[in-house]
Amino acid sequence: MKTLLAESFESSLDIETGLFGTLRELAIRPGQAIRGYIDGKRLSLYVPAKFLLLVGAVTTILSIRYGIFKVAQENNFFEDWHWYKMHFVGFWDFANEYSTLINIIAIPIYTFSTWLFFKPIGDNFSEHLVMNIYVTAQQLALIVIMFPFLQLFPDAKAAIITIYTVIVILYNIWVYTTFFRMKNWMGVTLSIMATAYAQLCTIIMTHLTFLTLDMLNLLPYLEFEL
Repeated sequence: MKTLLAESFESSLDIETGLFGTLRELAIRPGQAIRGYIDGKRLSLYVPAKFLLLVGAVTTILSIRYGIFKVAQENNFFEDWHWYKMHFVGFWDFANEYSTLINIIAIPIYTFSTWLFFKPIGDNFSEHLVMNIYVTAQQLALIVIMFPFLQLFPDAKAAIITIYTVIVILYNIWVYTTFFRMKNWMGVTLSIMATAYAQLCTIIMTHLTFLTLDMLNLLPYLEFEL
């Protein structure tokens, strides 16, 4: 943890030490690359916290400017029910609006989940944190890659986002099985369980945050849309 924090406070302008190389490594052999970084090969990947902040900033700008994850709600029989609007339409609008921030805030949740399910492997919590920072940053980078397709095919936005979601889930499983060197049915099973548990906790956290903000009347834009 001390090393992670120290590297994070180094010059934030030092982006020539493998930014694109990091994107490549995390695309073709993520588990092995992250394991190498943790084992001391510091030059193999970009510093995790800086990598996350840089990619997160880009995706946040794109998401806010173009509403990447905002999909038009289809008419529904229950659309006139206030409860339905608040707990489904309103909640998903909120989740889509702050999707990038939610992904970043959820990193400790995913870290706890992998630490819990892969505890016998022996990696400490900080090492799990580094792994999940890289995983989240690479997932956000994928948003930048799919952005042109969302602009070129706006009518297929829902389908593209669905494909993105599936890729993200499969990517998590791939990283976990290779990072923990468990390329067998047990590794796949634990990876699926860790991913599912983290996603469930993230949805619950997001929903509680949404309800809390709504109770405090801090969601004026939702009131306008609803």
